[in-house]
Amino acid sequence: MTSIIKVDTIQTAAGGTPTASSLGISGTGKIGQVVGVSTTTRHTTSSTSFTAVSDMSLSITPTSASSKIYLTAMQTIGIPPSGGYKSRITIFRNGTNINGNDNGMASIFNDTSGNVVTIPMIFLDSPATTSAITYQIYFRSPDGTTISYNNDSGSTSTFQAMEVLA
Repeated sequence: MTSIIKVDTIQTAAGGTPTASSLGISGTGKIGQVVGVSTTTRHTTSSTSFTAVSDMSLSITPTSASSKIYLTAMQTIGIPPSGGYKSRITIFRNGTNINGNDNGMASIFNDTSGNVVTIPMIFLDSPATTSAITYQIYFRSPDGTTISYNNDSGSTSTFQAMEVLA
């Protein structure tokens, strides 16, 4: 005989939110959840301040305050053939640059190829919360030159967040 139990929420005896370990699940170091977004939309900026890429935002709610969030992003940047192209790209957590650096997490300098370049970013975040977190890709021009995020060629940029259980 097969049984199915369906519930809306599970709470500890004290009424709190259970962790994997309090439920007898030993899952440290395993991926608890994965969320991701992608875009083919072209964005441009000549701003020297970080500008949000509006459709490259995702939210994740860690199940434990000791969980880590493993972020991976493959960002496509259009290189104008005129040369001297520069860009800075980074990830913000709840409106704050998690890199803490105005240079960003990834950069391109003086590429004159006129091609599309894919820039990987990887970051292991320790947000220490069980509240929902919003991560978003931001980019900027270091010198006021217009740059593009996703070139007109139909490129795709991706962004994922994975909860690593602790």
